[in-house]
Amino acid sequence: MKIRLIAAAVLLSLATFAPDAQAQLTAQSGARSYAVQGDCDGRPATPVRMAPGYCLGLVWQGGGQDGPRMPRGLLPLENGDWLVTDLGAWEVGKGAVWRLSFAADGAARWRRLAGGLSMPHTVKRGPDGRIYVSEMNRILTLDPDAADAAASVRTVIGDLPDNRLHDNRHPLSSFVFDGNGDLLVNVGAPSDRCLDAAGKPKADARGACVEDAATAQVRRHAYLGNGRWAEDSTVFASGLRNSIALVRHPSGTVLQAENSVDLETPDHPYDEINVLTQGRHYGWLYYSVTQS
Repeated sequence: MKIRLIAAAVLLSLATFAPDAQAQLTAQSGARSYAVQGDCDGRPATPVRMAPGYCLGLVWQGGGQDGPRMPRGLLPLENGDWLVTDLGAWEVGKGAVWRLSFAADGAARWRRLAGGLSMPHTVKRGPDGRIYVSEMNRILTLDPDAADAAASVRTVIGDLPDNRLHDNRHPLSSFVFDGNGDLLVNVGAPSDRCLDAAGKPKADARGACVEDAATAQVRRHAYLGNGRWAEDSTVFASGLRNSIALVRHPSGTVLQAENSVDLETPDHPYDEINVLTQGRHYGWLYYSVTQS
C-alpha cells in the first residue's frame, strides 16, 4: 500500500520496503538536491531517513506557480485524487484548497478549488460525508466535485480566535471529529512563553499564565446534525500551547501533537504527544510564583 505525505513545499510519497534506495539515502544524506538516486515505488528517493524497510520518495516539488506554495494538510479521495490545503503565506487571504490528480505517466496535476483563504490547515471528511477545512478563524465546508467548488464554500463555525498577536503566532485551527460527531478544535496560545514586554511572566497568583483562560486549549463544539455544529463551545482540554495535530483512534482515544515552547537548544525540545481526556489541564504554562 502506498501512502503519500506532504512536507514543507514538497509533496512526498511513502513507499513500503525499498532496501536499495534506503541504503542510497544513508550514503547520500549530505546531498544538496532534495531528490537523490534510488527508487521508492517508482518515485525518486529522498535523503529523509526512515524506519528500516521504508523510504520516502518525491512526488512533486514546485514553487507555487503550478500548485501549492505552503502545503499543510491532505485528504485522499475515493478516485485516487487528493485534497491539499495550502497556507500560501503567514498572512490572511493567501491560502487555498487544491485538488491533486495524476496523469497516466504519474505526473502531478493541480486544480485550485478555492482561494483567498486565511491560513487553511486541516482537511477532513465529516460524519455526514462532507469535506471540512479549517481556516485561521473559521471551519468551512466545500464540495470538491462541484462544477464551481469555490461557490460551494459555506461557513460551519465562524468567529474562532484569530490569534493575530505576535505576527499571527499559533493561528492554525486543527480539528478532529469525536465519535458522536462533535468537533474538537484547537485554539492556540497567543504567545510563546506568556511573557510581557519586559520579559516577565504574565502569571496569576497560582502561577498560571493569564492568557490561559480563553486560549491554549481544545474546544468542543456539539454536533447538531446535518452538517451543523454549535457556535458556542465548552473546554475539552486546556494547558495546550498549540495543538498542531489532532487524531481520534478507532478506540475513541484522542491524541494531540503539542507544538510547545520554542527550543532553547536542538537537544532539548519541549514538544509532546498527549492523550487528551475531558477536563484535564496539560501544563501550559505554569511558573513558580516565587520567581522574581
